Amino acid sequence: MGDEKAFVPIHGRPMILHVVDPLRAAGLEPFVVAGGEVDRFVELGLAVVEDLWPGEGPLGGILTALDATDGDVVVVACDMPALDAATISALLDPRGRFDAVVGVANGVRQPLLARYCRSAGPLLRDLWEGGERAPSVAIRQLRVEEVGVSAVVASSVDTPADLEAARRRGR
Repeated sequence: MGDEKAFVPIHGRPMILHVVDPLRAAGLEPFVVAGGEVDRFVELGLAVVEDLWPGEGPLGGILTALDATDGDVVVVACDMPALDAATISALLDPRGRFDAVVGVANGVRQPLLARYCRSAGPLLRDLWEGGERAPSVAIRQLRVEEVGVSAVVASSVDTPADLEAARRRGR
Protein backbone atom coordinates (compact mmCIF):
# COMPACT_ATOMS: atom_id res chain seq x y z
CA MET A 1 0.00 0.00 0.00
CA GLY A 2 3.06 2.22 0.18
CA ASP A 3 2.67 2.98 3.89
CA GLU A 4 1.64 1.31 7.13
CA LYS A 5 -2.06 0.57 6.57
CA ALA A 6 -3.20 2.67 9.52
CA PHE A 7 -1.86 5.80 7.80
CA VAL A 8 -3.08 5.20 4.24
CA PRO A 9 -5.42 8.09 3.46
CA ILE A 10 -9.11 7.61 2.85
CA HIS A 11 -11.00 10.83 2.09
CA GLY A 12 -8.00 12.87 3.20
CA ARG A 13 -7.65 11.25 6.62
CA PRO A 14 -5.49 8.34 7.82
CA MET A 15 -7.43 5.07 7.84
CA ILE A 16 -6.95 4.69 11.61
CA LEU A 17 -9.11 7.77 12.21
CA HIS A 18 -12.00 6.09 10.37
CA VAL A 19 -11.70 3.36 13.01
CA VAL A 20 -11.20 5.72 15.96
CA ASP A 21 -14.27 7.86 15.21
CA PRO A 22 -16.80 5.03 15.78
CA LEU A 23 -14.98 3.94 18.95
CA ARG A 24 -15.37 7.44 20.31
CA ALA A 25 -18.98 7.66 19.14
CA ALA A 26 -19.71 4.41 21.03
CA GLY A 27 -18.27 5.97 24.19
CA LEU A 28 -15.02 3.99 24.27
CA GLU A 29 -12.68 6.62 25.51
CA PRO A 30 -10.01 6.56 26.68
CA PHE A 31 -8.60 3.87 24.44
CA VAL A 32 -5.15 2.92 23.21
CA VAL A 33 -3.58 1.74 20.01
CA ALA A 34 -1.45 -1.37 20.55
CA GLY A 35 1.82 -1.38 18.63
CA GLY A 36 2.66 0.09 15.29
CA GLU A 37 4.45 3.33 14.55
CA VAL A 38 4.16 4.89 17.98
CA ASP A 39 5.36 8.40 17.07
CA ARG A 40 2.94 8.68 14.15
CA PHE A 41 -0.03 7.59 16.29
CA VAL A 42 0.96 10.08 18.98
CA GLU A 43 1.09 12.84 16.32
CA LEU A 44 -2.57 12.02 15.62
CA GLY A 45 -3.36 12.50 19.32
CA LEU A 46 -3.78 8.79 20.04
CA ALA A 47 -2.51 7.00 23.13
CA VAL A 48 -0.28 4.05 22.31
CA VAL A 49 0.86 0.97 24.18
CA GLU A 50 4.07 -0.59 22.88
CA ASP A 51 3.39 -4.05 21.47
CA LEU A 52 4.89 -6.63 23.83
CA TRP A 53 5.65 -8.85 20.83
CA PRO A 54 6.24 -6.60 17.81
CA GLY A 55 6.01 -8.36 14.48
CA GLU A 56 4.46 -11.48 16.02
CA GLY A 57 0.93 -10.84 14.80
CA PRO A 58 -2.43 -9.75 16.16
CA LEU A 59 -2.73 -12.30 18.99
CA GLY A 60 0.25 -10.58 20.60
CA GLY A 61 -1.58 -7.27 20.17
CA ILE A 62 -4.65 -8.68 21.92
CA LEU A 63 -2.49 -9.88 24.81
CA THR A 64 -0.76 -6.48 24.90
CA ALA A 65 -4.15 -4.77 25.18
CA LEU A 66 -5.30 -7.14 27.93
CA ASP A 67 -2.07 -6.51 29.84
CA ALA A 68 -2.56 -2.73 29.52
CA THR A 69 -5.91 -2.64 31.30
CA ASP A 70 -7.80 -4.08 34.24
CA GLY A 71 -10.98 -4.61 32.24
CA ASP A 72 -12.27 -6.05 29.01
CA VAL A 73 -10.83 -4.82 25.73
CA VAL A 74 -12.45 -4.13 22.40
CA VAL A 75 -10.13 -5.12 19.59
CA VAL A 76 -10.57 -3.63 16.14
CA ALA A 77 -8.14 -3.90 13.27
CA CYS A 78 -6.76 -0.58 12.02
CA ASP A 79 -7.85 -1.41 8.47
CA MET A 80 -11.65 -1.50 8.91
CA PRO A 81 -12.63 1.96 7.66
CA ALA A 82 -16.35 1.10 7.37
CA LEU A 83 -16.61 0.43 11.11
CA ASP A 84 -19.55 2.11 12.81
CA ALA A 85 -20.58 2.92 16.38
CA ALA A 86 -23.60 0.57 16.24
CA THR A 87 -21.31 -2.40 15.65
CA ILE A 88 -19.08 -1.40 18.57
CA SER A 89 -22.15 -0.98 20.78
CA ALA A 90 -23.34 -4.47 19.79
CA LEU A 91 -20.03 -5.92 20.98
CA LEU A 92 -20.46 -4.15 24.31
CA ASP A 93 -24.08 -5.15 24.88
CA PRO A 94 -24.03 -8.89 25.69
CA ARG A 95 -23.65 -9.78 29.32
CA GLY A 96 -23.13 -13.29 30.49
CA ARG A 97 -20.60 -16.03 30.96
CA PHE A 98 -18.27 -15.74 28.01
CA ASP A 99 -14.63 -14.96 27.32
CA ALA A 100 -15.20 -12.99 24.13
CA VAL A 101 -17.94 -11.33 22.12
CA VAL A 102 -17.05 -11.76 18.48
CA GLY A 103 -18.51 -10.17 15.38
CA VAL A 104 -19.69 -12.69 12.79
CA ALA A 105 -20.05 -11.63 9.15
CA ASN A 106 -21.48 -14.07 6.62
CA GLY A 107 -21.00 -16.93 9.08
CA VAL A 108 -17.31 -16.17 9.67
CA ARG A 109 -16.01 -15.11 13.07
CA GLN A 110 -14.05 -11.85 13.05
CA PRO A 111 -11.52 -12.13 15.92
CA LEU A 112 -10.23 -8.63 15.14
CA LEU A 113 -13.71 -7.19 15.61
CA ALA A 114 -14.34 -8.43 19.11
CA ARG A 115 -14.50 -7.77 22.82
CA TYR A 116 -12.13 -9.88 24.90
CA CYS A 117 -12.92 -10.30 28.58
CA ARG A 118 -10.37 -10.56 31.35
CA SER A 119 -11.23 -14.26 31.63
CA ALA A 120 -9.76 -14.85 28.15
CA GLY A 121 -6.30 -13.66 29.18
CA PRO A 122 -4.88 -16.77 30.86
CA LEU A 123 -5.98 -19.14 28.10
CA LEU A 124 -4.77 -16.81 25.35
CA ARG A 125 -1.44 -16.46 27.15
CA ASP A 126 -1.12 -20.27 27.43
CA LEU A 127 -1.85 -20.65 23.73
CA TRP A 128 0.67 -17.90 22.92
CA GLU A 129 3.36 -19.56 25.00
CA GLY A 130 2.56 -22.82 23.19
CA GLY A 131 3.34 -21.13 19.87
CA GLU A 132 -0.10 -20.09 18.65
CA ARG A 133 -0.16 -16.74 16.83
CA ALA A 134 -3.52 -16.75 15.03
CA PRO A 135 -6.48 -15.20 16.87
CA SER A 136 -8.85 -17.19 14.62
CA VAL A 137 -7.40 -20.41 16.03
CA ALA A 138 -7.08 -19.19 19.62
CA ILE A 139 -10.66 -17.97 19.78
CA ARG A 140 -11.93 -21.52 19.19
CA GLN A 141 -10.77 -22.34 22.73
CA LEU A 142 -12.84 -19.56 24.33
CA ARG A 143 -16.46 -19.35 25.43
CA VAL A 144 -17.75 -17.02 22.73
CA GLU A 145 -20.89 -14.94 22.31
CA GLU A 146 -21.44 -14.20 18.63
CA VAL A 147 -22.91 -10.95 17.32
CA GLY A 148 -23.97 -10.61 13.70
CA VAL A 149 -22.22 -7.75 11.89
CA SER A 150 -22.36 -6.38 8.38
CA ALA A 151 -19.85 -7.84 5.95
CA VAL A 152 -19.08 -4.29 4.80
CA VAL A 153 -18.33 -3.15 8.34
CA ALA A 154 -16.12 -6.20 8.93
CA SER A 155 -14.25 -5.81 5.66
CA SER A 156 -10.59 -5.00 5.93
CA VAL A 157 -8.35 -3.21 3.48
CA ASP A 158 -5.81 -5.81 2.40
CA THR A 159 -5.25 -5.00 -1.27
CA PRO A 160 -5.23 -1.95 -3.53
CA ALA A 161 -8.68 -3.08 -4.79
CA ASP A 162 -9.98 -3.11 -1.20
CA LEU A 163 -8.59 0.38 -0.71
CA GLU A 164 -10.33 1.62 -3.85
CA ALA A 165 -13.62 0.09 -2.67
CA ALA A 166 -13.24 1.78 0.73
CA ARG A 167 -12.59 5.11 -0.97
CA ARG A 168 -15.70 4.69 -3.14
CA ARG A 169 -17.92 3.96 -0.14
CA GLY A 170 -17.66 7.50 1.13
CA ARG A 171 -17.76 8.82 4.71
